[in-house]
Amino acid sequence: LPRFLSQPEGVSVRTGGTEMLSCEVTEELVPFTRWERDGRPVELDGRVVQLPSGALVISNASQSDAGPYRCSIDGLGPAKSTEEAELQVSA
Repeated sequence: LPRFLSQPEGVSVRTGGTEMLSCEVTEELVPFTRWERDGRPVELDGRVVQLPSGALVISNASQSDAGPYRCSIDGLGPAKSTEEAELQVSA
């Protein structure tokens, strides 16, 4: 069964800073790993990237990045999600 080796933890980042949310899964599950914020899929772009490890890196953080994040494994039977981890962005 798919399982998480570690859960993401809540973090705080300054506006314009960079922060990483980790989502540790076994190697074969990385392609099925997705991130959500407030229950919606996180859009990956040049500023928000998912590393080969499954971790999410947010660069040049802004207030719009703040909120609860969770990592999920989708595409292998029922979806499984981690606990939510709060990202706080301070000025």
